[in-house]
Amino acid sequence: MSQLSQREIEEAAREAGISPAELRTALAEQAGGGALAHRSERGLLPPSTRGSSVAHAETSLPYAPEQAVRTVKRQVERESGSRGHMVGATEADIYDEANGVIYRIQAESDQAKGALVRVDIDPAPQKGRRTLASMGLGATVGLFLVAGMILPGLLGWGLIGAAVALGAVGGAGLVRGRSSSLGRARS
Repeated sequence: MSQLSQREIEEAAREAGISPAELRTALAEQAGGGALAHRSERGLLPPSTRGSSVAHAETSLPYAPEQAVRTVKRQVERESGSRGHMVGATEADIYDEANGVIYRIQAESDQAKGALVRVDIDPAPQKGRRTLASMGLGATVGLFLVAGMILPGLLGWGLIGAAVALGAVGGAGLVRGRSSSLGRARS
């Protein structure tokens, strides 16, 4: 495998009707380097252990892993308009507040003269905001309900009505916010 150039691998993969990464995996298995091929069922590189991944992209670059991560990091920063930071030599995180996601970039050597790079999309910040908003809404509605049950007469019934209305409007807002954030994370 180390005797083949990047161009030769790409040509051979195109002739076989597979991706260059799949060809590298097959060559690594033949050479006894099957550890890379079997590390993950969903791709050549495993998902990032920091956070969760709803989607990912993988590619091969003709750079060392450290340089490949920095190259992809700069490109994602440019496209998202957000800044990121390195996490070690071969990993980087970019927090995209506008879309409510974190891009987690990692790279490993492809056992030739390049690197396999994986970018995971982690919607964890959006989930945290939604949980905090849900808890705040629940506490507020609960306070209104308790106050409505304690206070007698029309004032009590008014607070109970306000709690129901606040719960309905707030719940609808949370559902609408969740669906729009899912649309942004998938696009």
